[in-house]
Amino acid sequence: MVFVLDTVRPDHLSLSQSVRSTSPNLKSLARQGVSFEQVVSYAPWTLPSMIATLSGGSIRRGFERRMTHSVVESIRDAGYSTAAITEGGFVTKRFGLDLGFESFEEEQGPVQLLSPGQARNPNPSGGIENTFRKAKAWISEHRNERFFLMIHTYEPHTPYTRTHFAQGLDHGSLDEVFRIADLRRVRSGRLPVGATERAYLTALYDGGIRVSDEYIEKFLSYLDELGLRDQTLIVVTSDHGEEFGEHYATRAGDHGHALYDDQLLVPLIFHNPLESYPVQRVGVQVRTMDIFPTIAELLQAPHENDRGGISLVPLLRGESDEGRIAYGGVVDSGPLRQFVRYHGYKYIEVVGPDRESPPLIPAPPPVQLFDLGADPRERINLAGERPELVGNFHDMLRSLSVEGRAEPFDLPENLDEKARARLRSLGYLD
Repeated sequence: MVFVLDTVRPDHLSLSQSVRSTSPNLKSLARQGVSFEQVVSYAPWTLPSMIATLSGGSIRRGFERRMTHSVVESIRDAGYSTAAITEGGFVTKRFGLDLGFESFEEEQGPVQLLSPGQARNPNPSGGIENTFRKAKAWISEHRNERFFLMIHTYEPHTPYTRTHFAQGLDHGSLDEVFRIADLRRVRSGRLPVGATERAYLTALYDGGIRVSDEYIEKFLSYLDELGLRDQTLIVVTSDHGEEFGEHYATRAGDHGHALYDDQLLVPLIFHNPLESYPVQRVGVQVRTMDIFPTIAELLQAPHENDRGGISLVPLLRGESDEGRIAYGGVVDSGPLRQFVRYHGYKYIEVVGPDRESPPLIPAPPPVQLFDLGADPRERINLAGERPELVGNFHDMLRSLSVEGRAEPFDLPENLDEKARARLRSLGYLD
């Protein structure tokens, strides 16, 4: 089964260098399994990222709005009962993400905002509480079958309401919680975010990770009660990361607008109780598009993939130490851009005009090249100093881009009001 925790940066999990204990249970799970330390998403926002992840590869034609192929279909055809419990938004049937799932439950309407001190509803109609309650019910019903379940939650995506680590901190110009209305004020420049506010936002965000970690542990304990945990493959990952003003002061607590590592790197943990692996950490670069081909192989679900994703099983078994070329793009604001991340370098190129959404200030350069070993924060653009390397990466990007085209990945105009309300409550629509 797969847990997709929306908007989680790997450097904010306590299994890496995070100073807070944001994920003690995931840390324990990683020690029992294998964690991947360089996992690159195809895109910095949910819809194109999830399409690439579930389909096992790049998005065809560069503007595909609906998934037309899913690795889950192969898992279903191999005899598994397949289900997804999601919190909707972009993870919805509307965009074809239900392909291969015999059962696909998604939330609709605005995301619920639980404020500090507000009593929890014992029968919640939305949010992580309801998501995991539904997942437990489905597992209980299908406990005697071969099953594949994906759980998706919007924790710790904005709005940030979890104050576990924020209590007692100075929140500057921010309120106690960070709502979507606040995010819009930051984007417009009406709510300045300095060092104090960024520290507070980070504490709220880390609180959302801690909540996710607690729910995963409760769910794994439930699998134990059912006698299933020692038979169940567990995978934990995310779709993209989050910016806290590292590059754009007006996009703190935001994502989708840039192709820097703070938005592209995600965690990945495999725990397989049916097979022991000789490695505990994999340091070479892999991609989110590799995750589902890996799951299909481990579940012995034959899958032919022509979209770029490659199984990670040889890395798990210590049979290979070969990394993968990561590439993608699909930003939701500013000029259209694509990237290649390879051999310790990140190359970003503007390939199309500005979007209609709010512009990025400062505007991204036409070409960017970063030495990630010497400059992991991607501050020093080497494009002007390394023209030969820029030319090589330009050619590589052209060869990797599907049909060599880069067109806007726009939302369909016929979205119903329920879908718009949910995306609006997540900050994707004004």
